[in-house]
Amino acid sequence: MDERPAGDLSSQAVLGIEREVDELRDRTQALIGELERRVHDRIDRARATVAKIKHAVDLPAHLRAHPRVTAGLSVGTVVAIGFSVWFLAHRRGEASRPMARLRHHVHAWGQLLADPDRVLRKRRPQSGGLVGALLVGAGIVLGYSTLRAWISD
Repeated sequence: MDERPAGDLSSQAVLGIEREVDELRDRTQALIGELERRVHDRIDRARATVAKIKHAVDLPAHLRAHPRVTAGLSVGTVVAIGFSVWFLAHRRGEASRPMARLRHHVHAWGQLLADPDRVLRKRRPQSGGLVGALLVGAGIVLGYSTLRAWISD
C-alpha cells in the first residue's frame, strides 16, 4: 500500500514548494512594506510643503511678525498717495489760471490749423487710471491689515 499514484509528489518536493511559497510571500510583504513607507514619506513631504506655502502666504501673520516694516510700508503708501493727490491738484490749479488756459487754447488752435485730420480723429481711451487705482487699492488693503494687526495685539 505504499504505492502512490504517478502524479503524487514526494514530501521533500512539497516542503520545497512550501519553502519557495514562503520566500515569495516574505519578499512580497517586504516590497509592499517598502511601497507603503515610500507613500507615507511622500505624503508627509507633501503636507510639509503645503504647511510651508500656507505660512508663506499668510499676510496677517507676516504683518504681525514685522510691525516696523508694515508701518514703514503703510506710511510710504500713504505718503505716495498723498503726494499724487497733491500733484494732481496742483497741476489742475495751474491749468485753471487764465494765462495757462490761454496758452492751452492757442496751442490747440495751432494744432487744429496745422493738421485738422489728426486732431479731429477719434482717440482710444487710455488706461492710465488703472495704475493709480491699483496703488490706491493696495494702500487701502495694507493700511487696513496694519490697523487690524495693531488692534489685535
